[in-house]
Amino acid sequence: MTDSAFPLVSPCVGLCALEGSGTYCIGCFRTRAEIAGWSAFSDDDKKNVLTALHERRTQWAQQNGQPLLRPRRQTKRGASRSVSLET
Repeated sequence: MTDSAFPLVSPCVGLCALEGSGTYCIGCFRTRAEIAGWSAFSDDDKKNVLTALHERRTQWAQQNGQPLLRPRRQTKRGASRSVSLET
């Protein structure tokens, strides 16, 4: 059950694989616990996870000299796009 009329959707982008240390998914940057618990989390818990994801993604981009991109879900035609998060 969600806390609001508009539930927060999962940040999953369909690129599901753990990074080298097995700490988080390289697609959505969630930990295993965050992935497993998402559907049971309250909206406040989900907002906390989303904030942490942005921080992880930003840190990863800085450490790897990469632009800050948010992966997009694959479309039915197999195309995908990335959206820049830099302002």
